[in-house]
Amino acid sequence: MLAGCSFSSSRHQMSTAQRFDVLPCGFSKRGNRGDGSAAPRVAGDARSGGPTCSFRAHPAPPVTQAVSWGANPEPGGNGTGVWERSRAVKRAHEEDAVEEYGGPIVRAKRTRMGGGDEVWFHQSIAGTVQAAGTGEGEEAEEEKVFLVPSAAAFPHGMAAAGPSLASAKKEEFSKSPSNSPSSSGGTDGGSSAVPPPEVHAREAMELVGALTACADSLVACNQDAANCYLAHLGEMASPAGPTPMHRVAAYFAEALALRVVRMWPHVFDVTPPRELTDGAVSDDDATALRILNAITPIPRFLHFTLNERLLRAFDGHDRVHVIDFDIKQGLQWPGLLQSLAARANPPAHVRITGVGESRQELQETGGRLGHLAAALGLAFEFHAVVDRLEDVRLWMLHVKRGECIAVNCVLAAHRLLRDETGAALADFLGLARSTGAAILLLGEHEDALNSGRWEARFARSLRYYAAAFDAVDAAGLADASPARAKAEEMFAREIRNAVAFEGADRFERHETFAGWRRLMEDGGFKNAGIGDREAMQGRMIARMFAPGNYSVQAQGDSEGLTLRWLDQVMYTVSAWTPASDGAGGSTVSASASTTASHSQQS
Repeated sequence: MLAGCSFSSSRHQMSTAQRFDVLPCGFSKRGNRGDGSAAPRVAGDARSGGPTCSFRAHPAPPVTQAVSWGANPEPGGNGTGVWERSRAVKRAHEEDAVEEYGGPIVRAKRTRMGGGDEVWFHQSIAGTVQAAGTGEGEEAEEEKVFLVPSAAAFPHGMAAAGPSLASAKKEEFSKSPSNSPSSSGGTDGGSSAVPPPEVHAREAMELVGALTACADSLVACNQDAANCYLAHLGEMASPAGPTPMHRVAAYFAEALALRVVRMWPHVFDVTPPRELTDGAVSDDDATALRILNAITPIPRFLHFTLNERLLRAFDGHDRVHVIDFDIKQGLQWPGLLQSLAARANPPAHVRITGVGESRQELQETGGRLGHLAAALGLAFEFHAVVDRLEDVRLWMLHVKRGECIAVNCVLAAHRLLRDETGAALADFLGLARSTGAAILLLGEHEDALNSGRWEARFARSLRYYAAAFDAVDAAGLADASPARAKAEEMFAREIRNAVAFEGADRFERHETFAGWRRLMEDGGFKNAGIGDREAMQGRMIARMFAPGNYSVQAQGDSEGLTLRWLDQVMYTVSAWTPASDGAGGSTVSASASTTASHSQQS
């Protein structure tokens, strides 16, 4: 999946609709519009005879375990088409040759944007940089297209492109400063020379400047300037680039291009896939989460730290029930089940209710957790609710009398903030209180992308995701590693939504801990604190990955814990309980609802 992009010239063609395809994020290739404006030639269309992009349905999965289901069946079932992505991302700058080198860490670059916000990024250039050519015998599912500023497009996989397109791509990239003889640092005149770290660092600085200048041109509604800067970014940045800044800039350029299309729909035209507009869960999200869990401490910090707090809340209770409002693959719960089973007096019954939009994913998650619980000797029940977070109702959760209930919400609550009236979040917090939950666990991005002027949000998101890409890069995966590409694509999907969309379409609305504290208190909750045991757990996890780069700090008076990458705050976990001043009505309502639900179950 690529993020290269290109505008066709707008200076002399503003009277007709210009073609602008951002194919790396899954946009379909389209031919001429029939109004006299020709689309750029792309490999894979009818004229070139190359491979085309297609939609394909996943086969129906086998049923692994019988589980109980709440709400309504998932619309579309397993027949819904999803975009198929390449199995590997290959280097775009070089076709072959591998040269290893080490270099310094470029630590700081600051550039001002409107409102005084600073773009602050870290860029690690360490280890080895490999130029991976096309592997023999390696067959990709489909070829993606990388558009360059000349409006000529070439297949990303050089073997499938053929000799003529390969040479054309080499010629196009030879015009880039990073591939010029004066920049390559090589003395043999060969095309396989890899630029030294100083060149990459200089290019990274240029990319930040081009991104901020492009953002300024969008604020000023300057179409020509936006066209120029995006063309420059499309030439320099690549999701297979040699540094984290090259890669994050590629995805930000893609997001800016999407925003341009939405700002001037009569000038630029592209049709985004469904996953960009409604945030549908895909197989790539599941794969990326597993990879991120293996190479960074982010998922483990969120899951294990909250589990420690949850175990404290379950002390002395014989029947426990966790309601996870975005369970995904259930990576958080094997550790909890093992800890519960290891207790001197394990609970007599453990129930997990998982909420999600994918019936298949919920079914597989329930099967895995059920098998693990059986192996541990725990009496276990998994209940699945197939629905959107904002559409879940109390009767779907099957809360029962005598259970100690905990509500878990990791990287999901911020999506409710797209309802700018606040009603969606208020309803969710009211639902959590109505379950009679003893504790609500919250894990969220530590960033302020919910409100404020767009240019300020852009600056903050660039700083945040540059740090995220740097953290992934610190895992030491090869440049051509599909695993690294998958992990970065997960962040790329967040970037696209946060930068390109507005209103109800923008669901990546991250808040700081101070913002969440205000929202939770307004919703009838008070902070339950994070203890020393949770803090020790979080710090131990941080030391397991890139020692010295990750750190954990407390929020306020042990109100929460924040994971940092260098000096950039990344994620915060916290715990909440119903506030005493509003607990009376909530408790009565919860008791009545719980009793009614219990009667229905009986």
